[in-house]
Amino acid sequence: MGISSEISQIIRDKGINTKRTGRDIHVKINCLTHQFRAAKDLLNQTGLGVTSEESIKAAVKHMCRYYYELVDVMSGRASSMPLYTIS
Repeated sequence: MGISSEISQIIRDKGINTKRTGRDIHVKINCLTHQFRAAKDLLNQTGLGVTSEESIKAAVKHMCRYYYELVDVMSGRASSMPLYTIS
């Protein structure tokens, strides 16, 4: 049983009746990873064109709704924060 299927079972055990297959969960995690990466890239850009912290947060949340909830979990992942190489 893959991790996605285990998560699906945990969701059912918690009493959530909406059917979520392991594949559904896998797709959602991939989508969140891509959205997080795009929001992180936005934050790393210079000359963003925004002048206040609120507008920066709004732009980030527009790209990744759960960015600020995911930042602690995703920041250490190589898939969301690829290492840069210098040649």
